[in-house]
Amino acid sequence: MVEWFRDVLEQPIVDNLGNEVTNGDFIRQTCYEYLNVTSDAEVQVTATDSNNDGAIDLNDLDFIEGSDGNFYGEFDFWQQEYFEDQKSEDGSMKGFSLWGWMDAPSQSSLRFGTCNSADGYTEQTYNNNFFGGQQYDDLINLPANYISDGDWVSTTGYTYESPFDTPELWIDFEVE
Repeated sequence: MVEWFRDVLEQPIVDNLGNEVTNGDFIRQTCYEYLNVTSDAEVQVTATDSNNDGAIDLNDLDFIEGSDGNFYGEFDFWQQEYFEDQKSEDGSMKGFSLWGWMDAPSQSSLRFGTCNSADGYTEQTYNNNFFGGQQYDDLINLPANYISDGDWVSTTGYTYESPFDTPELWIDFEVE
C-alpha cells in the first residue's frame, strides 16, 4: 500500500507531522491504536508471516509477483453450487463463471470506489484526520456500479467445466 501511494499515485502517505511513511509499521500501529485490535490477524490490510519463513515481506501477501512480472494468488470458494446436468446449446457443460477486478484508489480523492462513505470509521482527533470505510452490501452482485477509471478488470472470465477445475484468471485491463 505504501508503494502504491508513493510510486503509482505519486502521493506518498505522510504521518500527522508530515513525515513520509516508508513502510507498513506505521499503518500497523495506527490500526492497533484506532481499531482497538491486538494482533495482525485482526487487520486484513496488515500482512502476517503466512509462509512461516520468519519474515513479514512481499512473499506473505495474497498476490505475489512472479519472475515474469505478473502477480499470482490463490483463493477459495467457500460455497458455490454446481450442477453437472446443465448443458449449453452445443452440448458442452455449463458451469458457473469466474470474473474479477481490482479497485484502485481514485487519483483525485485517494478513496476506493468500493468504500461506502456513509458507513465506517472517521477519525478527527487533532491533526489525525482519516476515514476507514466499509464495503458496499451489493458489491459482489453489482460490481459495475463501483468500477471506475484506474481500476483493473478481467477481459475474459473463466467458465467452470467441472467443480474440480483450477482456473486461471487474468486481471489484465485498466479501465479508462
